[in-house]
Amino acid sequence: MLSNYTHIQSKQATSTTQDEASLTMSRRSFLTALLTTASFALPPLVGQHPAKASDASPTLLKQPAIVMRTTENVPEGSWVWFLEAARDAGVGRIYLLVKQDENNFVSKRTARTLKSGKLLIPVTSATVAEGWEDPAWLDEFLPRAKSYGIEVHAWWPCFQDSVAATALPHARLPATGNDVFIDPAFPEVGAYQAKFLSALLERYPFDGVALDWLRYNDRTNGAAGPMGKHFHQYTGRDWTAAAMKDPLSRAIWDDLRARNIATWVKDLLDAFRPQFPTVSWSAFVLPWTFKEVAQSYRHLSNAGLDSLLPMIYWRDWKHDVSFVSETVSPTPFVLSGRTSLDPVFDITMSEADLTTAMDYLPADRLGHVTFYHHGEWSEADFQKLAKLTANFNNARRAMYAAAPAAASQAINHRHLAPAQFSPDAAFWAVICLGELYRRDALGHADPIVPVLAFHRFSEGVEGSGASDWHTSTAYVDAIIAFIAKHKFNTVPIEHLAAYMTSDDASTVPPRPLCITIDDGSASIADLFEPRAAAAKLPYAIGLVTSWVGETKAQIIDQGGGIVDSVLTWQQVKALSQTGRVQMISHSHEQHRYAKSGLTGGESGPAFTTRLWIDAEQRRETEPERLRRVFNDMVQSRTILSQRTGKRADFFVWPYGLYDASAEAAGKDAGFTHFFEFGGNAFAAPRRTPNRIARVSIMLADEAIPVAFPEDDITAQRWWLAFQRWARATQSTDLIEAGLAQLAPEQQDHPEVLISNAAISTLNGHSILAMRQLEALRSRYPHDGSVHSAVDDFLVTYQGLV
Repeated sequence: MLSNYTHIQSKQATSTTQDEASLTMSRRSFLTALLTTASFALPPLVGQHPAKASDASPTLLKQPAIVMRTTENVPEGSWVWFLEAARDAGVGRIYLLVKQDENNFVSKRTARTLKSGKLLIPVTSATVAEGWEDPAWLDEFLPRAKSYGIEVHAWWPCFQDSVAATALPHARLPATGNDVFIDPAFPEVGAYQAKFLSALLERYPFDGVALDWLRYNDRTNGAAGPMGKHFHQYTGRDWTAAAMKDPLSRAIWDDLRARNIATWVKDLLDAFRPQFPTVSWSAFVLPWTFKEVAQSYRHLSNAGLDSLLPMIYWRDWKHDVSFVSETVSPTPFVLSGRTSLDPVFDITMSEADLTTAMDYLPADRLGHVTFYHHGEWSEADFQKLAKLTANFNNARRAMYAAAPAAASQAINHRHLAPAQFSPDAAFWAVICLGELYRRDALGHADPIVPVLAFHRFSEGVEGSGASDWHTSTAYVDAIIAFIAKHKFNTVPIEHLAAYMTSDDASTVPPRPLCITIDDGSASIADLFEPRAAAAKLPYAIGLVTSWVGETKAQIIDQGGGIVDSVLTWQQVKALSQTGRVQMISHSHEQHRYAKSGLTGGESGPAFTTRLWIDAEQRRETEPERLRRVFNDMVQSRTILSQRTGKRADFFVWPYGLYDASAEAAGKDAGFTHFFEFGGNAFAAPRRTPNRIARVSIMLADEAIPVAFPEDDITAQRWWLAFQRWARATQSTDLIEAGLAQLAPEQQDHPEVLISNAAISTLNGHSILAMRQLEALRSRYPHDGSVHSAVDDFLVTYQGLV
């Protein structure tokens, strides 16, 4: 819990630079400007809003919470004064340390050195720290707090525990300084913690439990234990320092350990909730940027915790207050179910910095804001806490009431229409992205990854392809030249998968781009590979394994009178040996349309349709469909692994079509990432890290020059059209960069206002976003394009607004 993570701090790749701080501050300024200048009505703020974004009113801050190190940081041990001061300051929750967290902590109260894991209150069958044997004060404290309307939650450190390390020496991890960690991958470690937690709750009427040190200490931890074996089983590789230099292996390792910890939490909650139904469960967590400790907000939320408490001590990690924005902005996206966000701040920070830090907080899922003090709490600290809370709520009221009424705003008839492109054309969006890079408009933005999706190639000038799925060699040359000119770094899809899994920007280079090619056409070897080899471009081929012959190319009917020959296994081997080309699954024999419907008189894609069984004159059942899908995916994955000697963990959906059941079957088959088709978005690990959006390259693309338009009006129309791509990518950086290219007279364009609502949502203000969209619909009651754009937004941001 405490702010002594110097061993972690030293492993941070970089500290926040002045430029990064300015960028983050600009996000806040942008939101503030949006709220004060938006041209639509916002009703006055009323009431208090729970975590659901669809409710009618925004969230005010709940009663603040504080952290209490038993009686260690209470002046002269006066817990009665402390409790009354907390009540008078409006505190609604106290996290009370009941088990020592830091190792070799010198107690001010007893003048003795405390080992981590020592209990600070008597619990059956547990050794209590010397000087802490009498629980009389706690037996008075708990009912008095209840009479004051204050909840008391037991603050329970888990895996920093020298006492448990002595009892379970085989689970002890290598020491780092004073820290003594135990490996949660050993079942007996979790059972040890659960045993004493159960005894604690049976003895004392705590309102909740806040788990702490729910993590490893560094990336090496666990390599010699069960998780090291699990990593080998999962990847086929031993855990080594060299293996951790590979971005995907590193991401998988961090994720496996984080999932294991979250599984223990889920099992704990499943066992304890029926026994202690009124107890709430939370966890103190490090900022999500500390990847090496294997602590995933997403997995812990899915485990069923009531709240997460990120400890945002920016000073300890040599950051400024802008670090708060980086830490909390993405959090509502990864929380699910009942989990709220309860950030923890150091009360000793300046009032100005704490005010700014709280201003960064989202409204969505915001629960209690918690304040921590390493030293003694004072009356001034409680007064400061009360003032911060009141100022925050007043600022939020003003935020939601700031905009002028929509009725006073005339519609701007100087708006340009967004550029219209063929639905089959998508590369123009990559051209826009390249232009943003050329203008240096994205600065320190998180990586945004265009994933190009080709199919087959034909020799000739642009537009000469034999079908919509053919790309001419002239257009391929134009794209390769564009990639080089705009300094895109084409990376293997393993790097993209690592980024999607870990959300760690260091796994990909600046301006990343990936290339995929579906179906395994022989034209890849004949026409694309020579060009890719010359440009040193890595790429991935989605193979339908039943289409691949040994040494003779099979001819596949592509429909519409178009046939195509497919790579042979001999060619696949040759391409794989280049070191640049990876083979991924595009199914075994389910890339097809087949008889479907109640009578077999219809046709549907095999993966998503219950097919007709001729021999039995019936449609297959849903379980039969899923068995067929699962077996096909396993077969394809097995064949690819055997043929290439590499793991086949990536899957390309035939026709880009799938449903939740097929995706679940794919995960059961061992696939970790799934490539989609279309969708008008770039890849970014915002909400669905296992789903990768792609940019389809079709014949219609070749009618558009591979260059950003020089004419100002045309360029403005492109930027307006680009907003839909930016919103679909769910990147505030991309949305804001695109908006910054628009002329002043377009700043109240409906596309801009919808993007402003997206920014509100991405910053955790979804209620505000809904009000913005409702006002926009009201302002343009008969404009079908506006309503269509709003509908698209609601689909993209489903579950967030």
